[in-house]
Amino acid sequence: MKSALLLLISCFGFISYSQDTDKVIERQRIHLHLNKSVFIKGEQIGFTTYLFDLANESPVYQNQYIYVNLIAPSGNQVDQTTVLSINGQGSGVFKLPDSLKSGIFRIQAYTLAMNAYTKDTSFKTSITVLDYENQPITSTDSAKPMFSVYPESGNLVASVLNKVGIKWNRSLDKLAVVDSIVFKNHQNNEHRRIQLNQFGYGNFSYIPLFKGKYSLTAYEYDRFYEIELPEIQEKGTIISSIDNTLKEQFIISVTSNRFDKDTNNKPRYLVIINDLNQVILKKELPYNVYNQEIIIEKKLLNKGAHTINLLTKKNKLLAQRSIFNATKLRNKKLQLLNIKRERDSIFLLLKADIEKNASKKLSVSALPETTIANSKLQSITASLYLNTAIEQKALPILNLLDNPSKRFQYDLDMFMLMEPIKAPKRGKDLLVEPSLSLSTIAGYANIFDAENESLSVMLYCNKNGIFEISPMDENKRFNFANIPLVKNAEFTLTLVDKNGKPLYANFFITTQPRSITFKFPIDSTDFTSKLVKDSTYTNSKLFKRPEQLKEVVVTASKLKRKKFFRDFYGVNVAASQQNKGTLANYLTSQGYGYRFMSPLYPDPRRAGSRELVKIKNGTGFLFPALMVDGVFTPYAMDYADALRMDNIDEIYYRRRDSNDGGLFVVFTKGKSDKPILEKDRVAKKFIVNRGYDIDDYLRPDYYSFENESFKNYGVNAWSPTLQPNEEGIVTLALPDDKQSGVKLFIEGLSEMGNMVSQVLEVDYRKTN
Repeated sequence: MKSALLLLISCFGFISYSQDTDKVIERQRIHLHLNKSVFIKGEQIGFTTYLFDLANESPVYQNQYIYVNLIAPSGNQVDQTTVLSINGQGSGVFKLPDSLKSGIFRIQAYTLAMNAYTKDTSFKTSITVLDYENQPITSTDSAKPMFSVYPESGNLVASVLNKVGIKWNRSLDKLAVVDSIVFKNHQNNEHRRIQLNQFGYGNFSYIPLFKGKYSLTAYEYDRFYEIELPEIQEKGTIISSIDNTLKEQFIISVTSNRFDKDTNNKPRYLVIINDLNQVILKKELPYNVYNQEIIIEKKLLNKGAHTINLLTKKNKLLAQRSIFNATKLRNKKLQLLNIKRERDSIFLLLKADIEKNASKKLSVSALPETTIANSKLQSITASLYLNTAIEQKALPILNLLDNPSKRFQYDLDMFMLMEPIKAPKRGKDLLVEPSLSLSTIAGYANIFDAENESLSVMLYCNKNGIFEISPMDENKRFNFANIPLVKNAEFTLTLVDKNGKPLYANFFITTQPRSITFKFPIDSTDFTSKLVKDSTYTNSKLFKRPEQLKEVVVTASKLKRKKFFRDFYGVNVAASQQNKGTLANYLTSQGYGYRFMSPLYPDPRRAGSRELVKIKNGTGFLFPALMVDGVFTPYAMDYADALRMDNIDEIYYRRRDSNDGGLFVVFTKGKSDKPILEKDRVAKKFIVNRGYDIDDYLRPDYYSFENESFKNYGVNAWSPTLQPNEEGIVTLALPDDKQSGVKLFIEGLSEMGNMVSQVLEVDYRKTN
């Protein structure tokens, strides 16, 4: 038995979670796919997290926690949940309290690594919460219009052609619609109308005079708003950009009205920096050329946002322009293969374009076909590649990158034009990625037995399936670093010596961390309480009580914990059809027999009792030992009769020699039928008070599927984690709500960094 435990320890020794200490620069990006964006108080917000490594253009494969905050319009935190990201994907639930009032709420998500970055790369989005019983939605007009001007290179320069971006926005959450915006030249009384796109952005070009006066006037109904353009610089340089999509090039123009006869010591440098602050290209430019044109091949750039900087030899910033390289950044699409109706469910077969040797993770929100509850959902592409590039200015960029059209190129360039000028960061901003944001259990063991060298502490958590070993140092301290723990889960600690013998001990532990203080929090200035009245909204009661949406789950017969027991035999009890009777019956099938021990047997616990034994070379008895859910006991018979096989998940054992009683490691499906008594155990149990949350999404039980409330704000189903099979087929089961169709909002990410961001309309009338 001791040799079996010793082997067990050696098997566990290689299991550890490594710490990433490579130097990186703000490489992590995160996206949340919400099941919708308009909620009734008391509902649940279901979300899936996608964690992306921008440098490698792939998911973040290391397990780590993602912290998600729900923020009220006042800026106060309503709730926080912690989810575990595994291979780049995690999922969670927010339960909206019944006490919430109508308003625009924010959701912010971040990792521990993002807390060490020099800029905010967290995910932010807004949702609408409706309190239909006590507070009807009313229209207000208290928000002051916002009118912003963005010169293309940060400054307006006299006597050269300047391109200027403008933004018209009444609030952070709802873009205003204006009748017209007029550019006015006060020198010659010239008037020119400016066209805005659907997001309230536009641009115009003009050649300003030094000390000239220029203004913009916006007309909205019977009101108008006027602002003056920024002051004109007498000397300066501007950078402009043209996206040549046919030749896959950027044409960069550097125009200056500066000239100095001394050109020997004044070169200029065109430096292109990607979103990770990495220098992609550096080119020296002559100082005395008024206009220069540089062609940049897109294949030399990374995907996503870049800044073009014109610098002096001493790194003084002269001009700057943001561009976005969307080459090969098209979303993969799913095809609807078939629709089947069976009993009270509808099954959709979707085909995913899976790359060779790559898998794809998906999340799907199914909403009524007439829904208006998705108005603020953002695409995964925009979240990972665009939001941080424009400082997350609350842009309504739903599926913006899905349409490779000229209009798309225009809109995208408008977003880049809105980036304020700022000095580029250099090498001093290199950061060391922090240790993964998982739980650390550190502690001290008070040993009751005699002092012993080479001691180790064994940790087991049934809910996580975690089994780890930590050596104990000379000060009797131990440490388990970077392990994922479920909040309120139970784990056990066992002290063992170098021979595998369990020892009695008391443990004093701490667990860190569960939550962190994020240095880029959302505050009340990021909010507006303005709500717009929706004529389609009704006050009819929407749902009765929560009812869990059942999903069919197919479990494989392979062993879950085999990696911990490479030299052990393993049995999946359900798959092996050995789920009848008790564990004692199973042990008899392994060569053990019952025997009544003599009342004079030396061990008083066994004297006069019925035991499971094997004969030791005809001279003695060998007794099997048990480890049940991480708790060891040498008295197997006391518990084997009470452990029913249908409550056991897996059993591991090793082939025994003639002098070994054997160790059987048992994992139950939950709580054991007969927990091992304190007097028989050498392990101590603890409750995790800091870890990640596990909540099942509960679909509301609706009163009616015909009322306007359900059709506009209801949800048919939410599937946070789906993965296609080897053929790329996804089977999605939806409840049959007697609707004529449904809208699927699909997000996804593959190992190759390819993304899915798709709205798929499904007509149920085409079912088989």
